[in-house]
Amino acid sequence: MGISTVYQEITLCPNLTVAENMYIGRTHGPLTNWRKINRDAGKILSELGIPAKATQQLGSCSIAVQQMVAIARAVDMDCKVLILDEPTSSLDEQEVSKLFKLMRSLREKGVGIIFVTHFLEQVYEVCDRITVLRDGKLVGEYIIEDLPRVKLVSKMLGKDFDDMAEIKSEEDIEKIEYNSTPVYEAKSLSGTTGIQPFNFVIHKGEVNGFTGLLGSGRSECVRAIFGADKVNGGKVFVNGRKVRIRKPLHAMKNGISYLPEGS
Repeated sequence: MGISTVYQEITLCPNLTVAENMYIGRTHGPLTNWRKINRDAGKILSELGIPAKATQQLGSCSIAVQQMVAIARAVDMDCKVLILDEPTSSLDEQEVSKLFKLMRSLREKGVGIIFVTHFLEQVYEVCDRITVLRDGKLVGEYIIEDLPRVKLVSKMLGKDFDDMAEIKSEEDIEKIEYNSTPVYEAKSLSGTTGIQPFNFVIHKGEVNGFTGLLGSGRSECVRAIFGADKVNGGKVFVNGRKVRIRKPLHAMKNGISYLPEGS
């Protein structure tokens, strides 16, 4: 019926080539003309702007490119409706941009796309209409221009604006006053790894979390705090005293420890 799905978990074979993955189930055993298949696969990849070669092993491609190869396979099977189930959950910002470019290209070719995601900013970046589900039931379908983000959140939560008004905003949280001097404070700290200047404060007895997608800069921020990556701007205060942390030894002398990922 022309309906294809690309799942969050890649369902292709990393040990096979890109072309072999695109034509799984559609070859003719020993009679398969692989030269023609490689040529046809290369043409599709070129038309869709996918940065991969038909003859390269799929496992050598990034997760984003593997997602795109799965989409290319669906398109080549005369896909009319393409369902993308959380395709951006493991992609960084640059990879998401490439995927969205491909999605827009398919939309222009007349392919209908159902984009399943929980990233609201991505919904507003690439979608035309929004369908809201809550507790397995349909809440409503809306033209994206008619549903501001705040209204979308209220429909997802099932709470009226009066109820949501009681939720503390980010500004309210920042106004909380502490009696003690911060144990650590960074002002406009930036590094050579591409992170933007950021502020960070932690008080005695607090647990603070850094979270974000792969490539969002979360690890780079922590490495800058510890001096594991070169810092090129900003000020650092430990117990209210200005210090210079340019390498891990400086951080350790100021009572800062770092347990890296994968250790």
